[in-house]
Amino acid sequence: MDSSVRESLRAGTWLFLGSITVSLTGLLFWLVISRLSGAGSIGVASSIFSSAAIASTLVSAGINIGVMREVAARGPKAVTPGLLAALILGLAASIIAVPLCLLLGYNGPLLILATVFAGLNVVLATLLAVLQGLTRFKHVFLVQALSSITKLFVGVALALLGLGALAAVTGFTIYTVIGVAVALALTIPYLGSRIDWSAFHEILRLGYANYPFMLSNQLVTVLAVYLFALFGGGAVDTGRLYISLMIALAVSGLAGSVVLASLPIGTRRSSDPYAEAYRLAYGLTLPVVVVLIPFSNQLLALVNRDLAVAGNTLALLLAATPALVMFTAIQARHNRYGDKRRVALLGTLRLALLIVLGIALDRLGTLGVALAYLASTLAATLSGLPGFPGALKTYLSYQSVALLPLALLQAGINPAITATIGLAAALITQGATKTMTLSDYARAIKEIISITGLIKTTGQR
Repeated sequence: MDSSVRESLRAGTWLFLGSITVSLTGLLFWLVISRLSGAGSIGVASSIFSSAAIASTLVSAGINIGVMREVAARGPKAVTPGLLAALILGLAASIIAVPLCLLLGYNGPLLILATVFAGLNVVLATLLAVLQGLTRFKHVFLVQALSSITKLFVGVALALLGLGALAAVTGFTIYTVIGVAVALALTIPYLGSRIDWSAFHEILRLGYANYPFMLSNQLVTVLAVYLFALFGGGAVDTGRLYISLMIALAVSGLAGSVVLASLPIGTRRSSDPYAEAYRLAYGLTLPVVVVLIPFSNQLLALVNRDLAVAGNTLALLLAATPALVMFTAIQARHNRYGDKRRVALLGTLRLALLIVLGIALDRLGTLGVALAYLASTLAATLSGLPGFPGALKTYLSYQSVALLPLALLQAGINPAITATIGLAAALITQGATKTMTLSDYARAIKEIISITGLIKTTGQR
């Protein structure tokens, strides 16, 4: 196994641990909020959260990728320009959040919290990108863990006081406050007194080349929720969509984290670990996905019984995860080589399809959003694969297996039997195509559990 792939697996594990900490504390957070305040509070809070996140995304989507890549390529001298961009864009995000919240009819404390969250969210994303560019992946985990735990305790405490949706929105805002404080403390040693304007301009150029790609991701996770709430989706349906999205992203978190980590690692080492990182990381994830798809209703019911009817939505989102992670890998590789044109074209294709299909399938509610997500991600991924050597066979085998449980469920097969068939199909297909052998499982797991041996950067290449 190439050293860059090994490092990507270890680094990705730190990112995944941070991501899963955010997800698990978030799941517990929503579980308590929904039990104390009702499913409607999830809808209100997720709408406010989405409004603020949209504001952040509209002005800064892709900037974190630009910062990560430039810090990895240039070192600490790109840190100060990155933070300057974050401060400017964060202020713009705070301003944009105001009308978005007012359109939904929210003002007062909810509006104030949304503006704070929107601005700090941009700064936090940039600081985390700086740490990743410096290959300080363990520090990323530390920031996310401390922020998530604080969010949970603050949110639950306020929910117990009967503050409902306000408790949830306050928790999200506290997450960004703590995150920025901790990340900034870890980043201060790398700040310079002068601004490298060439790095600043390149961060913006590369960042906005990634704008359609990152916006298409956020379109599903936050903008779809916002629009669903604005144009007729009730609070409970909005909550169903949001929680389904969060579960799907959490399940694919390890694979996505490894692929994301491969961007700065490949840049610093002048290597190309992307196809291999995808093969191993999603290879570990695939058996989990095919087992969970048949039990989507039960997964949602763990949060709240009112959410369980969105099981088909969650199943579709889970089936789209091979494409989502592969598309991320394709874009990571293009970013590594500074191919802004391909990054922008593929991102635009996915974004356009997602919007068009989302509008066309609007009448299907949450299921329509999931179908638009699946179709747009598949199309963009297939379009990008010809320029990604060594990945086609792996992706097609993984994707076909992930779609199998959907077909079996539509045929009326029992969920337990579907899960068993899906797991067997995953393991057999991986073995037959040699996309993931038993030795691959052993080596990948060994690297993941040895994260304390993650290579630390001592200087620039």
